[in-house]
Amino acid sequence: MSAAKRKKSEPAPEALPGAGTPEGESLRDAAAAFEAGDYARVRRLSGSLASAGDPKVRDAAAELLRRVAVDPVQIGFLVLCLLALGAIAWVYVLR
Repeated sequence: MSAAKRKKSEPAPEALPGAGTPEGESLRDAAAAFEAGDYARVRRLSGSLASAGDPKVRDAAAELLRRVAVDPVQIGFLVLCLLALGAIAWVYVLR
């Protein structure tokens, strides 16, 4: 399959709200940072958009923040691993 055909079959990305406004430009910067993997910048830019005047911009920023948030399942596994490590240390090292 050629590159031209592959590009035609991909759906067009959804337009971000707030076109032509400073809030919209900040949202675009946050989306670009998300695509680049700079999640600290996404959190900083999206956090500042939490009080944006346009509700669609606020919702899009909240969605970006949700996508870079810590997964609660990861926290659970981390706690379980720490408990297992503590149990192993207690049984085989400290006792």
